[in-house]
Amino acid sequence: MKPTSKKVIKALKATPSNDSEKQSFDFLKKFVRSLDGPSLKIFLKFVTGSDALVTNHISVSFTPMDGLQRRPIAHTCGPTLEIPSTYQVYNEMAEEFNNNVQESPIL
Repeated sequence: MKPTSKKVIKALKATPSNDSEKQSFDFLKKFVRSLDGPSLKIFLKFVTGSDALVTNHISVSFTPMDGLQRRPIAHTCGPTLEIPSTYQVYNEMAEEFNNNVQESPIL
């Protein structure tokens, strides 16, 4: 149950259907690898509603959001994470995830 980046990445399940979705999923895994213990717990709480790894899988789906609407969306009852497939570079995605996850009202 204690979260580690390796365990969280193993729990992420996605079926990217094109190169942009595959790239976004790779960016997500890179982002999770970059998180330290407290940040990983905040990420898990955003995605699952718990700061412990209480599920064997986290479904990842992709949306074509762009511009001001682009953001990660978590459905904690699933748990499912919707991520935009429109990221061109990792730094864009990491910045948006940090901003949205840190400001989440469930924290």
